Amino acid sequence: MKTVIVTDNGAGFSTDEIKKLGIKVISLRFFIDEVEYDDLVSDDIFFDKIISAKTISTSQPSISDVEEVFKDLLKEYDNILYMPMSSGLSGTYNTGKTIEKDFDGKVFTVDTRKISVLQKFAVIDAIDFINRGISPSEIRNIFEKNKNNSSIYIMVDTLDFLKKGGRVSPLVAKIGNLLQIKPIMFSDGGKFEVAKKERTVKNAKEKMIELIKDDMKGKFGDMDTMKYMLGVAYTSNVLWANELRDSIKENFGEFKREIPVDSLAKFISCHIGPNAIGVAIYKNLNEN
Repeated sequence: MKTVIVTDNGAGFSTDEIKKLGIKVISLRFFIDEVEYDDLVSDDIFFDKIISAKTISTSQPSISDVEEVFKDLLKEYDNILYMPMSSGLSGTYNTGKTIEKDFDGKVFTVDTRKISVLQKFAVIDAIDFINRGISPSEIRNIFEKNKNNSSIYIMVDTLDFLKKGGRVSPLVAKIGNLLQIKPIMFSDGGKFEVAKKERTVKNAKEKMIELIKDDMKGKFGDMDTMKYMLGVAYTSNVLWANELRDSIKENFGEFKREIPVDSLAKFISCHIGPNAIGVAIYKNLNEN
């Protein structure tokens, strides 16, 4: 039985990674001043556009678009394991569940409760499970029983983009920017909330490392780094991201895999703007 994994561009897989892993990616769309763009737009153009934009919005693919992707894939594969971003952040999971019944038990939609690098880690674990002969329905059960195995923290450099997306009020954004607050946003699958507020990028980096340490001690109850994967993500400032990765290594040592430093998908960057950096922790589901 051949199973293919389908995810979306919220995971941030590069073209080379998609080809190497043999996965399929459905694109989530974004609009800047009502003009549609995709992930192929260059970083320079993208950030210039969003900085000057009056309106920024994002949308998920239509049910019919997803159905067409699935129909084409099932000409080649026996099953589809659909792993979109968290149901707490997008309606793509609900779309998958809605159309499952039309495919005679060949489509398995998984609510991983993940986004960005965490979504990527989940897909990597799922590939390992498939290679071990675990069925799509069993894989779905594994993820949904362990949906709280991760956290992501993202430092936002400015509140302007959260304001444009309606996620904070204009007054809160104005006060925050005047005070030069660097909020650290947190999610474990639901909507992002403010975890901490720092005044400098340096302090924000240090605080994110503390938060990861607290999660290992408290939320996950295990300080063995070999049981985790960590990832660093950024929007436009790779230097800050690399510094954060180096600090993580100094504080924790080695993890199960080398810590990747990935640019956040533009679909996500629309909402948080340039100069954002974050760290994600994922407790491994696959011990191999």
